Amino acid sequence: MKIILKILRNLKFYTIRTKIAAIISILIALISLFMFVYFPTRLEKQAIKAISDKAKSIAEIAAFNVAPALFFEDVSNVDASVKSVKQNKDLTYIIIKNNSGEIFSSFNKGEAE
Repeated sequence: MKIILKILRNLKFYTIRTKIAAIISILIALISLFMFVYFPTRLEKQAIKAISDKAKSIAEIAAFNVAPALFFEDVSNVDASVKSVKQNKDLTYIIIKNNSGEIFSSFNKGEAE
């Protein structure tokens, strides 16, 4: 800033008005540079967070719970239910837990193919 003011002193029209205009111009340039650098990165982070939150909510909506409708002592009925659910093309994996929270049955499409 001192360099610019030195240059302005050498000019013929060095007045208070030019000094104020130079200072305001420098401030506007600094604010513009800050906005150019800071806000795009901030907006990008917000967009990535929003996309990941939407993906998580879609995954939670797509997952559904069939375990309460199953009677775990009847293994053949559970296997038939799992086979019918496996036929869904959009299915990625199945995890069936019993009432105590232990994994009763599981299926991963990546392993099956």
